Amino acid sequence: MNDNPLRNVTCEQVSDDEYRALNQACGFVPFSNRTQLEIRGSDRQRFLHNLCTNEIASLQPGQGCEAFVTTVQGKCLGHILVFAGPDSLVVETVPDQAELLLAHFDRYLITEDVQLADRSSEWSEIALVGPGASSLVEALVGESIASIGEHQAASVEGETVWIRRVPWATVPAFLLACPSERQSVLQDTLIAREALPCSAATLQALRLEAAYPHFGWDISEANLPQEVDRNQQAISFEKGCYLGQETIARIDALGHVNRLLVRVRCDAELS
Repeated sequence: MNDNPLRNVTCEQVSDDEYRALNQACGFVPFSNRTQLEIRGSDRQRFLHNLCTNEIASLQPGQGCEAFVTTVQGKCLGHILVFAGPDSLVVETVPDQAELLLAHFDRYLITEDVQLADRSSEWSEIALVGPGASSLVEALVGESIASIGEHQAASVEGETVWIRRVPWATVPAFLLACPSERQSVLQDTLIAREALPCSAATLQALRLEAAYPHFGWDISEANLPQEVDRNQQAISFEKGCYLGQETIARIDALGHVNRLLVRVRCDAELS
């Protein structure tokens, strides 16, 4: 199955059956190359807190959030999901971002007790999406995962799987991360529980409907965070100093940006 959703999705690429499964029942899409970084060390939360737009320092194990990694000029270097565990932080984002983000983090790593590691090739993920995904996850975990960013580890077929609630769709959406060699076993488990295998292109359609941006396609290093229209989800205007904060705070004080990422919806049939 294609790991990279097509940049320009056409109606022909979106399966009606898959769309119904993801939007009305439960479907899944496997990924093997999304970026997953692990940050360890006693200073890990304070360190990442100082390099991104959201509140990282106060995250408790099992909590997570969405954030922008910003340059000193306040431009977007990455759009990430952060998940706090008892001993580490996991930074999750689009494929092929590990080298760029690790180099950026390492540049600002001076005396902190922080260890950076790229787990992208070691861990694979499966997006589990749809109204039925919540009950399936509850069956795997033993309790619900209701809030965006909330995550738990569960034993599935004898292997640890990290189950993370993500804002990828207007219906419940989860990322299930596991060792890469166990991804096929996890897929078989989901199929046995009546989740439908779906294409990345169909999931892309739900992502667009939810206005969840894909870094490198919808936004780039040329954009300011406020231009992405994720202020509520990804930017804290209450936290202390961080890289690029001066520019972001100035925009907030002025009250607007000159351009904004938005969805275009057409209710008419196209010929």
